[in-house]
Amino acid sequence: MKGIPLYFLSIFLVNQVLIGSAGSKWLQSALQDLETAASRGDAYAQAYLALCYIHGEKELDISLLEARYLAENSARQSHWLGDFALGYLSRLPPLGPDPQKVSSHYLRVFRDPDGRVIKQAALGDPLAAFALGEILTAEEVKSYLEPDLKMAASYYELSAYAGYAPAAVQYGLMILHNVVAGVDTESNQAKGIRLLQDAVDDKLPSGHHYLGRCYLEGTGVDVDKTLAFIQFQAAADRGYGSSQLILANFHAQGVTGPPDFKQAIHYAQLAVEQKTAGAVEALGKINAMMDDASLDDLGDFPAEASLEESIPRNALDDLPEPPQVTFAPAVSTRTEAPSKSFRIPSPYGQTIGPAPQQPAEAIPANTATTPISSSPSARIPSADKPENAKELCEQGKRAYWGQRQQVDFMAAARLFERAAEQGNAEAARYLGIIYLRGKGTSKDLVQAMKWLEESAAGGDELAKKNLVSLKAVLETN
Repeated sequence: MKGIPLYFLSIFLVNQVLIGSAGSKWLQSALQDLETAASRGDAYAQAYLALCYIHGEKELDISLLEARYLAENSARQSHWLGDFALGYLSRLPPLGPDPQKVSSHYLRVFRDPDGRVIKQAALGDPLAAFALGEILTAEEVKSYLEPDLKMAASYYELSAYAGYAPAAVQYGLMILHNVVAGVDTESNQAKGIRLLQDAVDDKLPSGHHYLGRCYLEGTGVDVDKTLAFIQFQAAADRGYGSSQLILANFHAQGVTGPPDFKQAIHYAQLAVEQKTAGAVEALGKINAMMDDASLDDLGDFPAEASLEESIPRNALDDLPEPPQVTFAPAVSTRTEAPSKSFRIPSPYGQTIGPAPQQPAEAIPANTATTPISSSPSARIPSADKPENAKELCEQGKRAYWGQRQQVDFMAAARLFERAAEQGNAEAARYLGIIYLRGKGTSKDLVQAMKWLEESAAGGDELAKKNLVSLKAVLETN
């Protein structure tokens, strides 16, 4: 389908006239009127309301399940905007990620024999213009349709200045990331920030999120972590997963005030529910950081003798990157091809990671505080089937930190013990910490000392430092 004459789109765009359109009508309507029309079966209203739930427009909280229901109803009536909404939703759970479905829906909209989306865009419909901008930059359709970033930017611009906030975010990001050429850098920065601010004025979560990143990174504005925090907070409280994860880091690491682990865990859990990439791992790290800050029963350990592996304390080191779409160099009859690929964030998409998976050696979670091993056979691996101690240790660490799975201290404890029994010094150190803190087992200072000593004897430097600190605490108590 690479032979699609994109110059037809240029002709429509050049000759478009800003007259009334269905998209403009619903864009300016009250939420109640939109919901009433959607409930009565208006396919356009249903599809636009689906987009409202995707973006968080009209002050709705983001809800992909609500969006799915509405988009499917619209698509059943063969409405192009319903198909477009389903294409976007196919990037995310519960419909995705499914690149083939994204491609199928987007190309069905673009290849429509009646050219409805192109005609609507030519009539100034902001939603049609936005849909064309998305399709012309979609990674999923590049095998069938050559991207044209400048043309896409023109459609985003048309949509943005017609009042569509998600288009303002996307156009603003394209400007800030130098995808749109033709003006000097300083003007680019100011214009991009102004567009993001327009989306913030419309209370769009993605506008808050990306303006927050600008304040955090100093893109177009001076670095201001307090203002970044305010923007992330606004987006996170409306269901924007990437902001929830960043806000969890802010609270845990005390970026703008004292650490607040209760809030950090709250936002990390929200991000996990959204299946935001990195959220499960972040939740595990925050739990560990909270433990590091609560060692009252052991006294104060020297900072250089931390009882855990080091955890990055700088929020900027741990912040998730914004979701990105890769654009291949385009060959267009309208403009010159870009000299290289561009990577810009999607304005409303949230990076979705794989569903948590249990490792092969994972043991069902158990919160009871019982000894790790209930019998000798549970502690000693079979002699005729020797196990890889290093791999057992790695599996234990994944369970301990919640990497690609739920945090499971009981499973971690048993895995570390099996590895330590085979002489793995790192596993022995972790096992000592587990007994020391009572994670997945009862607290036992004798066992903690035993395993830390074995780890230190095996050459583990952290265990040596921890052992010194533990002995100092025990001697003073």
